[in-house]
Amino acid sequence: MLKLPHISQCEELRRTIERDFTSLCEKQPIGRLLFRQYCDTRPELKRCIDFMDAVAMYQLAPDEKRRDCGLNVLDTYFNNGVRCINMFAQKQNQLIQLLL
Repeated sequence: MLKLPHISQCEELRRTIERDFTSLCEKQPIGRLLFRQYCDTRPELKRCIDFMDAVAMYQLAPDEKRRDCGLNVLDTYFNNGVRCINMFAQKQNQLIQLLL
């Protein structure tokens, strides 16, 4: 049976754990999932999740397809979607606070 430690044993971890976007939303699988679920409920943030997925696809693309994939990201999100990228940067801290 899974048993959680007493709260007094968790105080040090609470003080030292990182509370930034990278730690909460990218490194921790549950944080990443919660972040995505939250953004899926907000139409104005859905495009930002699509952007993050497109960047992940670019990073995983084989060398021979990477250029085309990168150009697609630029055309889709920067040439036509600058508003999305700016909005995502502005809301990043608000989103993290909701996850805490």
